[in-house]
Amino acid sequence: RIEMREFMVPSPAWIDPFGQLFIGTHDIRPFEKVITNTIFSFLPNAFEAELTFKELSLISCDPTGMAWGTDNSTLFFSDGHTKNITKCEYDSRKADVSNCTTMINVVDEISETAIPRGMATDENNHVWVAVSDEEFGSIIEIDPLSNTIISTIDIEDPNLVDIVFAGEDLDFLYVLSKHNLYKMTGMGVKGMNVPDFIWRPELK
Repeated sequence: RIEMREFMVPSPAWIDPFGQLFIGTHDIRPFEKVITNTIFSFLPNAFEAELTFKELSLISCDPTGMAWGTDNSTLFFSDGHTKNITKCEYDSRKADVSNCTTMINVVDEISETAIPRGMATDENNHVWVAVSDEEFGSIIEIDPLSNTIISTIDIEDPNLVDIVFAGEDLDFLYVLSKHNLYKMTGMGVKGMNVPDFIWRPELK
């Protein structure tokens, strides 16, 4: 059972490279300015949730995406309220983050109505993010070394939700929207594998 307060619902869940599961919360009240921060929990290879990501909680209200870098020591994160895409240093042994900084804000880079959603990382440690918007959606590729968008793929669907690299060679993208599932080929790059949740009760 994860910790939640009144008017909160769970976010999507994400798996780190070591099979640990992370989940956040967000407030469903339609305030223009959100007054509650996300509560992050993780399941360390067991079904007993523990609180974590205190630093990230301070800058998160609506967690929408999470992915890990190729070195397993960087966490990338998107928030639907602040519209920020953030990177943090990640400690897998403590299952915690530090030194979180904003890479880009999609309002500044794309449009006032853009919202960052799900994300995935590729073999070059670039971050691919699904972006929803009023008229159309897009998939953006971010270089975390320069904190810049280096490519954009427009999609005639404004309601994008999540993306994942798939296939035996992880060489194409599945793009999920509110009503559709798309397959995007010819990416020219392979994605990072995302493991399943690993249940190891003997660790407790």
